[in-house]
Parts: sequence; C-alpha cells; structure tokens
Amino acid sequence: MVKYTETKPVLLKLPKGIYDNILEIMKVENSWLTPQDFIKEAIKEKIERWKKEHPGHP
Repeated sequence: MVKYTETKPVLLKLPKGIYDNILEIMKVENSWLTPQDFIKEAIKEKIERWKKEHPGHP
C-alpha cells in the first residue's frame, strides 16, 4: 500500500545563480531527477537538522 502524503503548492522563484548551482550538482551527482526533487530533499534535510538542534519543538 502506498502512503499518501498531503502536499501544499509553493510558488518559489530562485536567483539564476542558485538554480544553475542546483543543475550543476544534479549533473555531477546524478541523484535527483528534477530540480524540484533536489529542493525537496534539501529542505527535508534542513528541517531534520533543525529538529535535532532544537529538541522539544515539533
């Protein structure tokens, strides 16, 4: 059974330099299919790190 995760649309504009960096990282590491996948993973990692640094917060 596939677990459904509720999503919320987020309109996001990135500076061209940051977007170009994402594309370069994707090309070198070949770990993500889309820039959106890269951004989702980066945000998830940042949130996990924040939660470890701030125990007791949701």
